[in-house]
Amino acid sequence: MLGLALVAAAALGWLRGRRAEGGVRVAHTGAALRHPRLRRRLAVLRVGIGTVAALAVVVGGGGAYLAARPADADSLRSELASRDIMLCLDVSGSVLAYDAEVLRSFATLVENFEGERVGLSIFNSSSRLVFPLTSDYALITDQIDSAVDVMSTQNPAGLNRLLAGTEAGVEAYGSSLIGDGLVSCLYSFNFADDERARTVIFATDNQLAGQAVFTLADGIERAKERDVVVHGVYISGPWTDDDAEMRDLLDAAGMYYYPFNDIGAAGRIVESVQAQDVENVVVQGDAVMVDRPGRWPAVIAGALVVLLALAWRFKL
Repeated sequence: MLGLALVAAAALGWLRGRRAEGGVRVAHTGAALRHPRLRRRLAVLRVGIGTVAALAVVVGGGGAYLAARPADADSLRSELASRDIMLCLDVSGSVLAYDAEVLRSFATLVENFEGERVGLSIFNSSSRLVFPLTSDYALITDQIDSAVDVMSTQNPAGLNRLLAGTEAGVEAYGSSLIGDGLVSCLYSFNFADDERARTVIFATDNQLAGQAVFTLADGIERAKERDVVVHGVYISGPWTDDDAEMRDLLDAAGMYYYPFNDIGAAGRIVESVQAQDVENVVVQGDAVMVDRPGRWPAVIAGALVVLLALAWRFKL
């Protein structure tokens, strides 16, 4: 459009010049044309017209270049931490009143992770995967906050939805099957052939109330065989502030034990997880086209401003 406007302006100027050629001739102008002042004015006019023409070429050519949309192909790359963390929470009746606070601690842990994949599993007589391992932190935060809200308000409908499937074998096997809950969490890790750091943050009161397939010792041994690090968080209640069995089993396997009321536990867990030396994975994303106009928009804008100013000054 700008090029058409410039062509139209040039055509109008040419027509005005043609009309001037057909005008009345004036005698004795030779001396006037030789006058120094008039010659200077004509020289300035010629320079102005030449500059306007040059700027018109710059504006028109630059506009045509931008209209072609110069672009480059960029490849999106992202780096993901090669660490997987499963949050495993006991939701049996003996600890249900404390689980909202445990989940808040989980949320604090997640805030300190960056790129790690996180999943959440809950268990009683059977286990339920609330969400699988993912690095979508918006989803992780939303799911944990939703669970905290349900457990804080003890809303019956919300609890039924959240705990659905965790009491599938209560009548036959009892509840709070600690070892089964831990082993179920171990099976939530995928990419078995990849070299990844795997961690289970396991929160329970260790109050077995039934006949489990796996004991806690079995679960810890299986974790050790699979190179999964277990951070056991003991949910203390009115009965005790410590659990010697759980602590001794974890210590013997080189794992970690924390009483829930240990306010420094969250920081130590994060440090331990992030200290695991596994090389991050660089993910190659899709190629995308990115406009590369360079400095041409600024050049065209500046040239157009000067062109209009000169055209106005010389009444072009």
